[in-house]
Amino acid sequence: MGTYNTIMYVFASQLVSKAVISLQVGGLVAIVGDFVVTADKLELVAFRCFAPDLDLVDPILFLRDAREIGNDCILVDSADALASLEDIVRIKQIVASGFRLVDTKVFTEGGSYLGKVEDFTINFETSRVQRLTIQPQLLRRLMSDTLLIDREQIVDVTNDRITVREATIRESKRAGVGATMPIE
Repeated sequence: MGTYNTIMYVFASQLVSKAVISLQVGGLVAIVGDFVVTADKLELVAFRCFAPDLDLVDPILFLRDAREIGNDCILVDSADALASLEDIVRIKQIVASGFRLVDTKVFTEGGSYLGKVEDFTINFETSRVQRLTIQPQLLRRLMSDTLLIDREQIVDVTNDRITVREATIRESKRAGVGATMPIE
């Protein structure tokens, strides 16, 4: 992927409905609809697209085939950068696994439910999900609209659950200097 006008970090929600423009024809070839993210590495590998003018079943665009990801569109060399999901076995297996990052429930290691993934940030240099935006459960919403979880805090990911480290704060007066206590 080139570097001119390329975004390094972006919320996934900002990519939904983004135009995929072919440099070859100088026009729209697809629109981003969803994402193919691996559960084991939390990497974005492809975009699921809508491409009504192309003869493709469930079109996908590999992240590596995006020439530029800019503020207003995703540039590709040609419409040939898109492929049918059915033709790419590895991606088909990821999609068939049923993992979908948005709406996945998030729990702490201690079993406390934090909420569901509402959005996520992608680092386009590494293709990795960098941060999760969590919509907290109803009671926690009174204290905070959203929670941000960095990838370094993630302990485990399954198709229906993400486990994160317990949040801690330093409390020097009651617990002694340098001690940590869980936030509840």
